[in-house]
Amino acid sequence: MPRLSRRELDKLVRKLSASANPSQQSQALDKIMSLCRDADESGLAAIAAAGVLRNLAGNAENVVAIVAAGSVPTLVQLLGPGPPEVQQNAICALGELVQYPRNTAIIAAAGAVPQLVQLLGSGSPADVQFDAARALGFLALQTAEIRSTIAAAGAAPPLVQQLGPGSPSYVQCTAAATLSILASNADNATAIAAAGAIPPLVQLLGSGSPADLQHCATLALAVLADNNADIRTAIAGAGAIPALVQLLGPGSPADLRLFASGTLRALAHDSGNSLAIQSAGATAGFLQEMNDLGILIVQ
Repeated sequence: MPRLSRRELDKLVRKLSASANPSQQSQALDKIMSLCRDADESGLAAIAAAGVLRNLAGNAENVVAIVAAGSVPTLVQLLGPGPPEVQQNAICALGELVQYPRNTAIIAAAGAVPQLVQLLGSGSPADVQFDAARALGFLALQTAEIRSTIAAAGAAPPLVQQLGPGSPSYVQCTAAATLSILASNADNATAIAAAGAIPPLVQLLGSGSPADLQHCATLALAVLADNNADIRTAIAGAGAIPALVQLLGPGSPADLRLFASGTLRALAHDSGNSLAIQSAGATAGFLQEMNDLGILIVQ
């Protein structure tokens, strides 16, 4: 197909946005997708066209047309080897589309999960890792079956790796949030713990972490702790209890205090942990306050 200039591409976008005619919308999207698949040496055409799809997908009015035009397989194809800018635009477009539950099965059937998991690895730029984890998180929210599929594709180890000190805080936070969603399946929780998630999550509770990162780590530990006694023992053994009690202090935001108390409540189902919570400085007044709120820490 002949190369289109940026001006011509912008013209196609305006035509797509202005037209209520499904046939015209489909024709414009076909041209944009052809550009996405353009294998020119620089990749500039594919970068620009994938960026257009990303921007269009952010508008709810365009989502039906994008999916109906068969764009999902093309976007999944763009997750493969190629310029990181193309991958990132494709991930973000899929991340917008997957927020509509009717698209979940289409995206999963197109093979998005293994491609997104591949992009979680250390060979991807931090922004691509972030967007891949975010898209997988949106997918994981939809059904238990998809959460199992994501775990089976090997998502836990690279997500755990993203929790480490070598990752920017926004990557760590998104990885922790995605792990918390995956961990709502008991089998996934076991796999996440086995992948070594607990020590870095506990490390992220510390005062050196920003509040939003502490929040994501606390949530992930809370979901993990709900699953079984072995995981609760591992969380306590990694030093989570003193760190969580510290987060209950007045210097923490209210929602972080609430999440920390919920995690302690889950840990306190085991009597040894309950004693450790009190020993770490959770006062009788705090315990009574939690009881009054209906968040009981077992004594």
